[in-house]
Amino acid sequence: MLVKPTSRALRTLLERPSIVSSRLVPSRAFTSTPIRSRTQPTSRSEHQSGKFVQQHKQSPSSSSSSSPKVFKQKSPSVQSQTQVEEPWANEISWDDFLSDEVTKGNKQYSYQKFDDKGQPIGEPVLHEDDRVILFENGTIVETTDKASSNLGVVLDTVLFQSQMKLRIISPEGSINYLSPTRVTFAFQHKQVSPSWVALCGPGDAETRADRVNYRVGIAKRARMVLKETEGHRVRLDGVMEGAWERLRPKDQGMEGSRRLMTTKEIVREVMRDHPGGHKEDLEVMTYAVHRFLMTCPERFICEESGQWKSLRWWLRSAEEVQEMEKTKQWAHTNDPRISEFVSKCVTLIDHSRPALFAMPPAPEEHVLPSFLPQNTSLPTFSPSDLHLISHIQKSLSISTKQIDPFASTVPLLLKQTERYGEIITKHTIRQFLVEIGVRTEWDDLAALSSSLEVAKELGLGKGEKRPFKLEIDDGSDDLIEQGMMPGPGEDSLANVGRSSPIQLLTEEKHASSTSTPKPAAMATNAPTPASHPATVSPTSRSSSVPLAAHKSNTLLGPDELYPTDPMSNLRHDFGDLPVFVIDDPNAFELDDGVSIEPSRPGFCWIHVHIADPTSILHPNHRLSKAAERMGQTLYLPQGNRSLLPDDVSVDRFSLGGQGLDPINGQPALTFSAEVDEKMGDIVNYKVRASTIRNIKVTSYQAVNEVFRCETSPIAFPLGLTYIRPKLKKPKQADPAWFPDLNYLYRVSESIAIRRLKKGGISWSLSDFSVALNPSPPPSLPLDAEPVPKFTSGSPVVEYIVHPQRKLANDRAQLIVHSCMTLAGNVAGRFFADRNLPAPYRTSPSPRAAQQSALEELLEKRKSITGEVDPYDVARLGVVFVAGRLSMRPESHWMMGIEGDDGGYVRVTSPLRRYTDILAHWQIKNALLHEASRFSVGPSSVKKGVLWNIAEMEEMASSVDLTVALGTSVQRESKAFWGTYALERYARREDPLPNLSENFPPPQKTAFSPSPSPTMARLGPFEASFVLQPSQVTYEDAGTAKVTVMIPALGLQLVAYHPVTKMYEAGERVSVLLDRFLLGPRSSVTGTIVE
Repeated sequence: MLVKPTSRALRTLLERPSIVSSRLVPSRAFTSTPIRSRTQPTSRSEHQSGKFVQQHKQSPSSSSSSSPKVFKQKSPSVQSQTQVEEPWANEISWDDFLSDEVTKGNKQYSYQKFDDKGQPIGEPVLHEDDRVILFENGTIVETTDKASSNLGVVLDTVLFQSQMKLRIISPEGSINYLSPTRVTFAFQHKQVSPSWVALCGPGDAETRADRVNYRVGIAKRARMVLKETEGHRVRLDGVMEGAWERLRPKDQGMEGSRRLMTTKEIVREVMRDHPGGHKEDLEVMTYAVHRFLMTCPERFICEESGQWKSLRWWLRSAEEVQEMEKTKQWAHTNDPRISEFVSKCVTLIDHSRPALFAMPPAPEEHVLPSFLPQNTSLPTFSPSDLHLISHIQKSLSISTKQIDPFASTVPLLLKQTERYGEIITKHTIRQFLVEIGVRTEWDDLAALSSSLEVAKELGLGKGEKRPFKLEIDDGSDDLIEQGMMPGPGEDSLANVGRSSPIQLLTEEKHASSTSTPKPAAMATNAPTPASHPATVSPTSRSSSVPLAAHKSNTLLGPDELYPTDPMSNLRHDFGDLPVFVIDDPNAFELDDGVSIEPSRPGFCWIHVHIADPTSILHPNHRLSKAAERMGQTLYLPQGNRSLLPDDVSVDRFSLGGQGLDPINGQPALTFSAEVDEKMGDIVNYKVRASTIRNIKVTSYQAVNEVFRCETSPIAFPLGLTYIRPKLKKPKQADPAWFPDLNYLYRVSESIAIRRLKKGGISWSLSDFSVALNPSPPPSLPLDAEPVPKFTSGSPVVEYIVHPQRKLANDRAQLIVHSCMTLAGNVAGRFFADRNLPAPYRTSPSPRAAQQSALEELLEKRKSITGEVDPYDVARLGVVFVAGRLSMRPESHWMMGIEGDDGGYVRVTSPLRRYTDILAHWQIKNALLHEASRFSVGPSSVKKGVLWNIAEMEEMASSVDLTVALGTSVQRESKAFWGTYALERYARREDPLPNLSENFPPPQKTAFSPSPSPTMARLGPFEASFVLQPSQVTYEDAGTAKVTVMIPALGLQLVAYHPVTKMYEAGERVSVLLDRFLLGPRSSVTGTIVE
């Protein structure tokens, strides 16, 4: 039976794609095409269980006149005995379905080709066009927009309006271009055949009748999944109604704590007694559970981003749910406690507004912030008031993917004050909290926009540090204190970082001998120049024990460090070879240093020495677990949150810091490459634990001064009138270092040129940062107190613009960039040669609407650095897609590293990134096994795998999700302080701001109303250029918006303009800043002026 269009209206609908994406968010390419089961065929041969499937062996390139056929389910008795039985048709249990082997399907990144019988052909490879694909064509996905969920089938990934988009067909047959960030669920087993999807034709192809037939069939498939889902939801209603009560946090000692679970864990709990079924049926049932959770935000909170991949949910605590239900009851019954609270708030708002929105003082009259004494004439908060304030504050952290459960209460409370307009936004709520004395006007609420639990764990929004003490049993009584680390018994994010399944064991201490260690496999010792004598520490092979060894050994506890350095007898001593540590003068965590020495005529060794915190830390240590939950160091204007305690990262292991022992040197993990000085090729490599002694700490600026390079200085567009926080004095470079530095630069040039032959491109925009005084400024606790607090003065915020970086004029940056890339490639080769799983980083080539545009951009690259003008990037419409994680070596186009060359693994920042620490542990375990008596040579290296592929992928993927959250906090915090600085400057320069309709004048006061969102103006700024072309706004058909870059401010923003003139990427415009929004997702917007 042929599938035909049902009506002319449907045919017309299919020919006219509807574009429903209202938010243009750059796509984040974390994954590519899922790898299939080795027994899974590429197309489905039968229609089973009433599902719409295809029996169509014709290739997409053949005649498209044939239409797919729909077959009714056949009786097993008449099926051919030679038919390949599909694995998803078998009865399986829930435990098997939810096992890691199945649920990790969306984390496999390669593409596997299969023959007609479903057998794999060759090794998994990328798509022929090397296109980044988040989801395989034919994947059934759920997308969410403003709490509205829709199901559809991915037809392909396309470049649409200068962004990577998914072309998705809905169950109704309309075709939409949506951002991958809007996907919240992706089916892994229930998919439409990619070969069938290919027959639909590309998005710009002529919509012929046969293509309409295929599109109708695919839309029908999506409708069938929706129908099956609704059927499961009806059957699950009774089970899911009690799911939260069964799974909620039970620890009453941790008031307000939430529980973090995955969809897999929730399904396993609620379906514990379910017998199982077909994989497809179980997957649809899992999706039905997901849909139920999405509709219950008052109990289950989904991840703000990456939900389809993480499948994580926050379960609200009983106290929080009771608080929400009680507030709703009060609001809907006109409880007198509501009116009492509103009356107090009106008094507090009228008291605070004059001071909050007075014109900022001149810089010379600036007063640092402080809290004012309590005003006894002002009301205080009762327990019911604090209950309502807590409810209002929690409304800032709701996910935009779900219906806002606070929408029926919080706007009602604020409107009753008659101090705000009809539209209540997150920014309005933040302003309200400031005006009633619960938050300060400079409180950075970036953490609250994600999760209160995350804010508490990362120590954000707190006025003081939480002590964490741990004795280091290494022969001293040193103590580690760090405010961000959780103390004993604290576990607010315990489930974010997965516990390692490997128990770290160590053998009893053995006596040392004077034998020389056997060099690691695949590593060749290089000649050592006489000018830099190097020695190798004596060792005993029996003392070189694996990090994960035999059960007879002693298990190290969470408070125990290594009694001795596991690598101490294998360390290569670099003697007095100079190690140049080049970094920003204000950097504290100095992870890396570089050395160079000749090996033979025309060749040299470049050594990249990396800090070695794993010389004392094992994977099960509490500091390691806390670092896993942290993911990375957070760099915030109000103060950094370090991955490791400062006493570890700064004082003990930062290269050239206090941990440098004048006699014993400093431990490091060294990645060495023998390089052809002219061609830049790597001809040999070594990875060794090492000891470095002659450490030269300096700065980029100082090195450039040695080379007499002229770099662009930083700028202060708002003036150098604020009180500057005290900065560290720049580290000077000794002119005597010039021969070694110049040697490094010449070879770095060759390495950079070689990379450009295999890809690679570099471009940057000007950017801004802020400096605060005091840092951090005084703040209020997250939980409101009975007495409202108001402030005088404000923090000093210095707005600093960093010009566009030009490597051609920055030799120090070129040296560091080339050497760190070299180290990542050496690490990749180390893992690849030993077939060890590692967190490889990959990236595809950039995309453009026309291939000629990309070719033109590549021709404009600088010969050595590969730099291009960002103006050309915008003008040509070239899009750079984010890289992703892989467990096998693949190409990193942006670095110019091919998969066959070993790929790229991050290993150079173990004091700042947890995945680098994971790689260090994996490397050391392999080195110890290769040098131990338990394994001899590469043939036994497999015994030295600390984590297998599944374990490494699980940990690295989980950490990546945490890092993404931390990066979001950094971005929002930076946006807040930048907006804060510009808003205050604009109010001082434009003292008569226009009044916003959202804040009408109060009825009983004579002063001006709150101008938030501030309508003060700043500019216009000329020489700005368009990054993304104009689009008509959905709010006003007569207005369009465009993304622009203002180099003078280092700021990217959205500017509005009439639709009478539409702008293309790359055009030069003038922008007037006229709207400043402070709060969660702070932003500055402007208007294009002629």
